[in-house]
Amino acid sequence: MAVVVTYLTPVAGITAPTTAQASQADTVVADIVASADADVTATVTHNMQISAADLAAGFPLVSIIPTLSQALAALSSWSVTTIATNTVVLTKLATAGSGNAAAQLRVTVSRPWAPTK
Repeated sequence: MAVVVTYLTPVAGITAPTTAQASQADTVVADIVASADADVTATVTHNMQISAADLAAGFPLVSIIPTLSQALAALSSWSVTTIATNTVVLTKLATAGSGNAAAQLRVTVSRPWAPTK
C-alpha cells in the first residue's frame, strides 16, 4: 500500500493545489492515510511558494492533529520532518499495527500573514 494524502481545502481530492490555487488560500488542509505499517512518509504539497526568509523565520506553520484513538495514534507517532518552499514531509514509525485504513492525521499548513504580505 501507499500513503494517501487527501486534500480538504483549498481543493478537494488527492491532487494537490496548484500554485495559482494556493496563492488564493492562507491554509492548506489534508488528511493522511498510511494503511500499511511500512508506509512511513507522507508529503503534503501546499505550493505556497514560501520564501527562504519566511522558512528561516519558522513558516509555514504546520499543525498535525491525530484522528485515530490515542492508542493507535501512539503506535504511528507522526512527526514533521521537513518544511520546504512547497512541501511538508511527515514521517511515522513502522511499528507493528501503526498502519490503518482510516485517516490517521489531519495536517494544516498556514502561510505567514501580515497586512503587508
